[in-house]
Amino acid sequence: MYTGKTISGFLFFTLFTLRLEKWMPPAALLMAAAASTISEALHTVETGGRGVLRVREVVGQGAPPLLTLVTVHPWTSLGGGEHNTLHLGRHLAAAGLRALTFELNASSALWGIATSHAAEVQQVVYVARWAERTFGVPVVLLGSSAGAPIAGSALARLPGAFAYVAVGYTWGGVAMLAFGRHYRPLYACAHPKLFIMGERDEFTAPETLRRYVGRLAGDENEVVVVPGVGHFELEHPAYDGEVVDRVVAWLERRLRERAGAGAATGLPAAADSRQPECDQ
Repeated sequence: MYTGKTISGFLFFTLFTLRLEKWMPPAALLMAAAASTISEALHTVETGGRGVLRVREVVGQGAPPLLTLVTVHPWTSLGGGEHNTLHLGRHLAAAGLRALTFELNASSALWGIATSHAAEVQQVVYVARWAERTFGVPVVLLGSSAGAPIAGSALARLPGAFAYVAVGYTWGGVAMLAFGRHYRPLYACAHPKLFIMGERDEFTAPETLRRYVGRLAGDENEVVVVPGVGHFELEHPAYDGEVVDRVVAWLERRLRERAGAGAATGLPAAADSRQPECDQ
């Protein structure tokens, strides 16, 4: 049973998150105009008879990207939305990657707490599979805040994904009440994973993050702690440049490693990226 202290803590978590994520300024207001080297296009993705998702593609105008990053924004039920990842996506495109942003259709029961988030996970899977078919290159799942656990569950259904990136993953403590159901699928996936967290994250201490990451399958599970930064600060567009720099450097290392494997198999680096099936 949950104690009064636990329930009170969760209510604080819910209200605190709602207040901050809902009122984070839309990226469009923070970025007067996208760089001239960036283009954006809107696509529709079918979701198996459950409607369509409007997916925004953000890409640079240089060489075709080797990877597509599918971004998953913070918790819709608490005010998160595509605006939380659009500015980040533009930074990724400026760095030579393709980024996809979209608005999740959220579960509504008790702010999404009393559901398995299966609908949200399936939406991420639909978008990622559509991206693989449409662009012909592997995908990287990038989840922010509560979007990170949802993206982690989707990873378990995407054996062809190149890698997984979590910004402010909500591990342990009170967050477990809402997102603990997503931990097990991620544990079993051997895909390369990068976790970026603020040193002063209000929901997950760095030592808690390292403890959980130490339990994950696979040999490439990296943790980056940004000094002096809290959970919501790290989500803010002011930190998108630093987050993207770390993500791009990490992905470049993964691509160089795959290039060596590709030379051995005769496949291009990005094409030779299929990961082992997640052990469910």
